[in-house]
Amino acid sequence: MRSFLRRIVVFGVAAILASATAELVMRAYCYAPRVFDSTFGFIADESLSSHWNREGNGEGHWRARGVRSDPAPASGPPLLVLGDSLTEAMHVDDAQTYCSRLSVALARAGHPTAILNAGIAGVAIARYVALAEAYKATFHPHWTVVQLDSTDLTDAWALSDSHFVRSSPDGPLRVVAMTPMGQGGRLRQLVRRMRAQSALLQNAVLQLGALATDWTAWHPFHNGEAPPRESSLPASSSPVEEELSALVTAFDGRVTLLFIPAPDQPGHPDEASLEERAVMDACAKRGWSCPQLRPAFTAMTKLGRSPRGFANSGYDIGHFNIEGHATIAGVLERELERLRLNDLF
Repeated sequence: MRSFLRRIVVFGVAAILASATAELVMRAYCYAPRVFDSTFGFIADESLSSHWNREGNGEGHWRARGVRSDPAPASGPPLLVLGDSLTEAMHVDDAQTYCSRLSVALARAGHPTAILNAGIAGVAIARYVALAEAYKATFHPHWTVVQLDSTDLTDAWALSDSHFVRSSPDGPLRVVAMTPMGQGGRLRQLVRRMRAQSALLQNAVLQLGALATDWTAWHPFHNGEAPPRESSLPASSSPVEEELSALVTAFDGRVTLLFIPAPDQPGHPDEASLEERAVMDACAKRGWSCPQLRPAFTAMTKLGRSPRGFANSGYDIGHFNIEGHATIAGVLERELERLRLNDLF
């Protein structure tokens, strides 16, 4: 019995040491520490830096309330930037994000602006609508830029986060606000808190999530499609104009919609997706501020370059590389100058 207990103790100590070693290794390799904010959910931890080397080689730093640090901060009217992981941009250094580059460009042009990058990975536009009053009360933006892509238009109906619903097929669109902690019992919430502080758990969940996606999509004996995510999205197509209208109204019309086009299709770099055309048509119809990124991205493609992908990931896939961020900053600078000349920004 003593021998058995000794083996158990040795095994336990070995497991703890192995886990601690793996945690330290993962923190050096790929770590994005987060803390829970009672208003905005899990945001980047201002007391620790992030290291992201699995896609790109970025090191990031944050200020209070999940705002990314700017190496050359400018005073001036605050411009709030909201978005998902494309805006949070842990894959590049602080000075290389499109927000930081935009800050430098505006200051150089004689229009210093305090750019507040509050991007959070994994969010969709329904959350921005639900938290619009909190964003305005916290950051007091003179103007807001919201980065979105085609997935935002459908993920905004997913029941796992704040989402859009209709009370009837012909009823008005409204948003259902969810708790920042997310759904689930105490155990699930405990795991979320542990994951927020553990590089090992973060990467394990990412890998398991990718495995689950591949497993769900694997149907070896028939050609059926994977079941869709649980959603309140109507059977018809996503009501793009209504979704965007809810977003613009929530920020009192003082907003720029930065739609990110899908990666170029081989041989068809100028071809926009259905979602992109729907967004641009709605913007043209309603007179909203919606700068077009596709012409700039297409020009890069024709030169054999891409706004996405890194040497350790792949060409034209995933998140924006340094050149992609620089291109976005240039497009946004021109749009903000247009708004300024029209006395809007």
